[in-house]
Amino acid sequence: MNCSMFWKRFDIQAAPRLLLREISFRKIFQYLDTLPDPITIVETGCARMKDNWEGDGQSTILFDWYALNRGKGSLIHTIDLNKEATDVCRTLVSQNVIIHTGDSVNLLPNIGKQIKDNGRKLDLLYLDSYDLDWTNPTPSAVHHLKELTSIAPALNPKTLVVIDD
Repeated sequence: MNCSMFWKRFDIQAAPRLLLREISFRKIFQYLDTLPDPITIVETGCARMKDNWEGDGQSTILFDWYALNRGKGSLIHTIDLNKEATDVCRTLVSQNVIIHTGDSVNLLPNIGKQIKDNGRKLDLLYLDSYDLDWTNPTPSAVHHLKELTSIAPALNPKTLVVIDD
């Protein structure tokens, strides 16, 4: 594994534009650096707009950059309910990203089963499909809990779970 190209790109292109998110993304990728190739990432909520670093954080783009530097077979599954978002996302990422359109709670069990059936491990579960409303945080929390439980059989002791809301 040689992620030096990823880290150079992250430090130059992404970190300055991620603002406060830079710290958490850096920690995510540092953790993934400790795991063997190939890596598997499952993300709910995909990149919806090109270059929206300060808004969306462009996590799908970052995960794609990372997977491209993590050896043959590394891949990302990303899910979004909004077809317009998944259509845009397809134009922004490589073939390492498998894009699913639909409800994450319904799709995650099948994705988890596919990961396990293919002898893969889930390295990162990144939940970002339901925007937090600070005046009413319960719906976001409940949705993310449903996502987590729907893919729980695919988790392993080294799976990093991150909730971005």
